[in-house]
Amino acid sequence: MRTAQFWMGATLSTTLLMSAAEASPPACHEGMDDNGNPCEEAKAKKAKVGLLADPPRGSALGVVRTALAGTKAPMELIGLTAGEFTMGSPEGESGYRDHRDETQHRVRVSAFEVCKTEVSLAQYELVMKTKPNNCDHGCDAQHPVQTVSWFDAVKFLNKLTELENQSIEGVKLTQCYDETTGKWTRACTGYRLPTEAEWEYAARAGTTTAWSFGSQEKDICNYSNVRTDACKDGYEKLAPVDTLTLKPNAWGLHAMHGNVWEWVFDAYASTYDAQVANPDARVIRGGAFNNGSEYSRSALRLRLQPVYGGWSLGFRCARGAVPQP
Repeated sequence: MRTAQFWMGATLSTTLLMSAAEASPPACHEGMDDNGNPCEEAKAKKAKVGLLADPPRGSALGVVRTALAGTKAPMELIGLTAGEFTMGSPEGESGYRDHRDETQHRVRVSAFEVCKTEVSLAQYELVMKTKPNNCDHGCDAQHPVQTVSWFDAVKFLNKLTELENQSIEGVKLTQCYDETTGKWTRACTGYRLPTEAEWEYAARAGTTTAWSFGSQEKDICNYSNVRTDACKDGYEKLAPVDTLTLKPNAWGLHAMHGNVWEWVFDAYASTYDAQVANPDARVIRGGAFNNGSEYSRSALRLRLQPVYGGWSLGFRCARGAVPQP
């Protein structure tokens, strides 16, 4: 078990975080898995994936879409091809703590789009007309939005889909979530959270090391805003989502390690192979500015109740890939 502090309203509460694990492919929900594949197809794909030692497959296509175009807070999405990688971590990995929920297994991911940066305060305020940040840690427009719950993220993504429809002629995007239950309509075409497998695929960016830049903690400050004695990243609190002082990963994605924890869609399950997930606990990924570097490893997974909106909790947007003619 691990503990971390989150700011909840007017009091600081210490919330117990449990190691998160989600079946991959996840349990079937109305005949579909979390990647939008029919369950039987997902089972067939799982049976055909490569070996753990096989190299990762997949690549980035660069920026393929800009949401909120023409506003003061545009949001760029990077296209990622379908691919395959070994999810989880090997025993003895740098920063390794509790291997039970990081069991390595091979995963195939469909093509999708993911935001280049974490959602900024300016983007959140533009869409939701509210400013939820705890200003003790950063309230500039380009700081990542924080103190948002999983349900806050879901509402933002539905609202963003609605706003984007105002600039689309013809077939409109469809919202992805029931905001009360959190149920995901798998056939949706609008904006959504990445699945846990998609998140790790994007964070690794074709690598197999503890972090996307390698396995040496001393290098983390070139890429990440975390708490470490190994180096100095130049930030005591939040870093701007578009900072040029911290490098993106090989696929052009910023702050996949550190800055704020990022909600993903997946509900918690006790092991990767579990068929029943707990909807009252959602997975967070990536670590944060106030956590040690080991929490920002590509494979590190924690869970948290989706109603919580702690001061180091944010998210980034994703969308299913649009078929090319």
